[in-house]
Amino acid sequence: MDAGRSTMAEIMRAHDTPALVDYESNSEPSTDDPTTAYNNMIRHCMRLGNIQEGEALLRDMENCGVTPNVFSFNLVLNSYACKGDVQRSASLLDEMLDRNITPNDVTYATVCKVMAFNGQVRQIEEFMELLRQRDVKLNVYFYGALISACGRMSPPDVATAERTFSELVQMGLKPQSVKRCLARAVGVSRASAMISRACQHNAANNNNENHQTPLPVKALPKRDCGFTSQLNSSRKVNTFRKTAPVQMLPYSFGGMPEIIRLSF
Repeated sequence: MDAGRSTMAEIMRAHDTPALVDYESNSEPSTDDPTTAYNNMIRHCMRLGNIQEGEALLRDMENCGVTPNVFSFNLVLNSYACKGDVQRSASLLDEMLDRNITPNDVTYATVCKVMAFNGQVRQIEEFMELLRQRDVKLNVYFYGALISACGRMSPPDVATAERTFSELVQMGLKPQSVKRCLARAVGVSRASAMISRACQHNAANNNNENHQTPLPVKALPKRDCGFTSQLNSSRKVNTFRKTAPVQMLPYSFGGMPEIIRLSF
């Protein structure tokens, strides 16, 4: 990794990655190709805590003519993130981009996770702003990482944690998802009160949406215009019924794949 690219945001800018994210494809396809087989072995090593052996398998893939994909790097990246190893995580992100492997939302959330482990509040804010500029939709894991970083500062950054939580609620994300990290940042009693108010606010909004007055159905004009008589003459009977339009509720995707389990 170049010395000039010391932060995750600088790495992203240096590569000018489009950062297109498919939130519906967060898990690796179940196939029997060699890449998936290697990824399963790497995943097994990471679960046992053998990071070096897992990364060695990543390096061995090319020697065997197997091309690593984004899931291969995410597995190793997440293991270093759990240890708070910023330099190794940044190096892996840099290598991914050098190989023209497009990161996905798991990659970005893992990057924020490692910075949260080290209390790098401003760096996470800068990284999240860069992702917004590149049309990446931020989910609860990004906001949770930022709040977690606020709690790891000494003293905790209460103002930023509360502001981030308010933004999370405005985005329609689940406030209970960040309960632990919010309690660390603002205190247990304060966090409980904030989450309780947010849940009550969401429940009130949902209740209002469920009890909306249906749109009035305009009565059909009582005019024959010769249409009914034509039907009767041809001995055909049709029954028409007009109903109010069905209101479609917005659907939101949630959850993350098994290869990364963030602990806020």
